[in-house]
Parts: sequence; structure tokens; C-alpha cells
Amino acid sequence: MNLYQINDGIQIFESCDSKKLIIRNYMNGKKITIDKQLPLKNLLFFLREPKSEDEISSFLPRITKENLQDVLSSLISLKTIRRRDKLKENKTIDILIIGLGTTGSHLVEGICRSNINVNLHIVDPDKVDESNIARQSYLYKEIGQYKVDTFKSKFIDKNINTYKLFIENEECLEKICIENNINMVLQCGDYPSPRKLGKLVNIVCDRLNLPYIINSGYISNVVSLPEFYYPNKRYSFNYKHDYSDETLLFSQVLNKANYDVAIQPSFVMMTQIKNFINNEEPIYYHCRGYYNSKILAWEVERVD
Repeated sequence: MNLYQINDGIQIFESCDSKKLIIRNYMNGKKITIDKQLPLKNLLFFLREPKSEDEISSFLPRITKENLQDVLSSLISLKTIRRRDKLKENKTIDILIIGLGTTGSHLVEGICRSNINVNLHIVDPDKVDESNIARQSYLYKEIGQYKVDTFKSKFIDKNINTYKLFIENEECLEKICIENNINMVLQCGDYPSPRKLGKLVNIVCDRLNLPYIINSGYISNVVSLPEFYYPNKRYSFNYKHDYSDETLLFSQVLNKANYDVAIQPSFVMMTQIKNFINNEEPIYYHCRGYYNSKILAWEVERVD
């Protein structure tokens, strides 16, 4: 069943002479000015909460069901909400996050502070050191503590399961996923390398039919766009990602990513998770790119 509700970011004003209604949509910068009509004003107030077509018809008995859709579609301030099963809406999702460095630590922090019903399973063998403080979600008082433990102590009201280890092979990752009924895998680590770990996640998630997000990290002040993949699809991490057993000779990295740049992938991954839970297409799906620190925006291109 479809429900209708005034969009977030909408404000409705009445002109000083009480003859006009002004609808300001701050999400898209649009403004509508219309003659004040009491039925319309009442309808707008009525739709501050989600309402069905039948409820709207009952509220405005003179409007027929045939032209109800025309009335609703003529108001850009409305959105359609698809009613979801309450059991699904309240379902807890089990997410596995591999790596608690810059992206992973901010991602865990964001998830724990969000309204997502989630059991978190976090994997990282490292302890917090002083070099982590500038970009990662840790405090000086946490230096010397295991990264996974800092989140368990910080968010005692959350269900957080921890692993102090590296994911080194398919068997290890598959075992963790099966034992914990994982619903989604997020790769934020760089051991043995972001690409090799991404490939490993790709293989296991295809085998277990799990969606996954690959975050390739950053070099200097350039961070890559997190990529969302559905399992067993032609478009996967392996698709158009060259992979070979190559040996790095050296990497010229004079500086690490600035904090304001380094945290950007965690915002994208948060949105991708919410999109998936809400049965929406994940943001930047089928896209690859990087964060342009000069214009403060993602530069992306679609991968066909």
C-alpha cells in the first residue's frame, strides 16, 4: 500500500494578507505560491503524517479517487512512502566490518550512532597508536587498547562482536559469516592489500549470496569511492578490476589523507547500507571514482 506524506525539508507559509500559501522545498530549492484554499491548507496539514489514499479520500470526501492521483502529483511537496512489513522494518541486520582504520573506525562510529537496527561484527588485530589519532575515530586515552575493544566499551548498549585477527583466506571469512548469520560484508581493511582483500570478499560473498561493499582506501590525499555489489552479478568487484599477483616496488606517499577527506567514504557507505535496508538502489551503484578535495565532491563515472 502506498502512503503519502509531506517531504522532509518542506516549510509551508501563509502570506501576510492571508491570501496565499507559500510552499518552500529546501531539498530542491523550489518555491510554490498558490491562492489560499482552506481544503488544500487542511490537506497539507493532514499529510504531515503518512496517510493512505483511502484516508485522504475520507478526509476530503468531495474529491474522487479518479482525480486523487492528479491532486497528489500536482503537489511537489509530497512523496510516496511504501508501507513495509513491521517485522521487516524492525529486523536486525548483521554486518561484518573488516578493518578499523580511517574508514572502518568512522563507519562503526556512525552506525552505532544511527537508527539502524544492527548487530556489528568487527575485525581488526591492531591496537590504537598515536599515529591513528589524527584521522581515525580514536582518542589519546585509547592508545594501547585493541581497536575492536574501544568500540565495545564506548557503545555498551550495542551488540558488538569482536575478532582480533587478519582475514587471510576464504575459509576464515566464510566461517565468520556462517557462524554469525552475516547479512552484509564491508571491506575497509588493507591486509594483505585492499585489492586482494576485496577479491577475497568478492569470492566468499558470491558463495554465500551476500551483498558487499569494497573500500579501496586512499593514497596520499586521494580517496576512492566505496563500491556496492550484489552477489553473483556480472557487475562485481572482479568486473573491470584488473587483478594479478604483482609485487609493489615502492609507493610514493609523502603525506596521509587529511581528516576531512579521509572520512568521506564512511558517509557514502552509511548511505549505501541504509539504501539497501530500505530496498532502494544504493547510492553510486555501478559507479567508480574518487573524492576531489579541491571542489569537495565525488568525481564518479558509471561502469557499464
